[in-house]
Amino acid sequence: MKALRTLASETLRKMAGPTKGENPPANAEPAPVKPKPKPPAPTPADPSPPGKVVPREKLPAALKPVYDRKPDWVSREIWMAEAIALYEEISRAKASSAIELGVASGFSSAVTVASLLDNSKDAKLYAFDLAEQCYYDKTRKTGQAVGEIFPDFKSYSLTTGVTSANIDADLDPVDFIFIDASHQHPWATLDLISLSRYARNGTVVGLHDINWPLRNPKAYNQNGARDLIRPWPGQKRIYESALNIGFIDYESDEVAFEGIRRSLSIDWDVEVPKDVLKQYLPFVDRFGPDAKSRIAALFDEKSKRIWRLR
Repeated sequence: MKALRTLASETLRKMAGPTKGENPPANAEPAPVKPKPKPPAPTPADPSPPGKVVPREKLPAALKPVYDRKPDWVSREIWMAEAIALYEEISRAKASSAIELGVASGFSSAVTVASLLDNSKDAKLYAFDLAEQCYYDKTRKTGQAVGEIFPDFKSYSLTTGVTSANIDADLDPVDFIFIDASHQHPWATLDLISLSRYARNGTVVGLHDINWPLRNPKAYNQNGARDLIRPWPGQKRIYESALNIGFIDYESDEVAFEGIRRSLSIDWDVEVPKDVLKQYLPFVDRFGPDAKSRIAALFDEKSKRIWRLR
């Protein structure tokens, strides 16, 4: 009986494997290897724009209050590198007045306000948007973040319920224009046609989402800003740290007209109704006696040749 108990104990010990510090017998079968846990599924690609990541300590002093006071509900604002590029361009232009088309939460407006105030205490920002509420949070008003970040800034004017063709503000030419509305071509170009009446030689025009299709493959037909800046014949700048935002110089009406003409010559992403296109023709008169007929011909031609995914 004792021999049986000894044999049974020895058998159980072998089944359990060697204890810590004990070498296994030479003829022992290898212990089964537990399968390694599967690695977690990869997260989706970072939707941030191409460019370098900018640490917060690189923020210009003028922009730090904007980020310190950023409301918690703001979630789809321009990236920090883009905000810095915006600041650099407004600073370079010594701008004290600006127009923004396409406002959403108003965070980029707050960046613009901070940048303008860094140049002049008499800064003014005129903003326009079609929507009454922030497109990604309908509980918030368009531009609401500006009042939360700069509650004492009184030279911020916001008009909603308008497209660029419907703006009838009586304004002096401004130093800076920021276009961030519809991204489908030719809308950024149409917006510039309208806003050109508020530009002067030397006005800087900022264009957001110039590489939007690269950030989001589903945005294959969102080439509006890209198709304006790429054929622009005058001075233009893109920052290595912020490749999704670009800047063009409004050097003269002649340069602007050629840039607009080249842009409109690229096949469009979306069809624009003829009655809407006609609203933009009066703004073309400033470019010369035959400008309206040339742009009208492009409107007619390109509205029949829309670039579509088949």
